[in-house]
Amino acid sequence: MQGIKKDMDLQNQINRINANMGPSKDFQSLVDNKGGDVAWDVNDGLSAYLFADGGGNRNLLAPTNVEDGDFGTLMIKQGDDGGSGSGSQITLQSGKFSVVDNGTGEIALSDAEGDIDILTWVYNGTFDQFYVTVGLDFTNDL
Repeated sequence: MQGIKKDMDLQNQINRINANMGPSKDFQSLVDNKGGDVAWDVNDGLSAYLFADGGGNRNLLAPTNVEDGDFGTLMIKQGDDGGSGSGSQITLQSGKFSVVDNGTGEIALSDAEGDIDILTWVYNGTFDQFYVTVGLDFTNDL
C-alpha cells in the first residue's frame, strides 16, 4: 500500500510539472497561404517557421492564446525562387503590433533564394499589443 501511495505522489508531481511547462519550444511550421492570412497559435509553439515560396504578400494575424509576457520568434525563409523580385512583404495585423523604430506593419522581406528574415515579439497583455523587432537578410542553409 505504501508503494502505491508513493507512485501516486510521484505521478501527481509529474502532472503538475507538465501542466506548468507551457507551449513547446520547438519550431512549428505555419501554413503559407500565399497572399492570404497566416495564423499562429502559440499553444503549438512560441517559435514558428514560415517557408515563403513563390513570392507575394502575406498577412500575419495576431498570435492566439498568448499571455502577458509571452515572447515569440518567427523565422521566414524564401523559397527556391526567392521573393520573385516582386517586393514581397508581410503585413502585421492592424492595431495589434508595434514595430521597432516607429516602423509600419508592412515589412519588406528579403527576396533572394534561401534568405531568412526573423521577427521577434513580446506581448503586453495590459495593452493587448505585440512589440516587434525585425532582423532582415540572414543567409543560412536550412
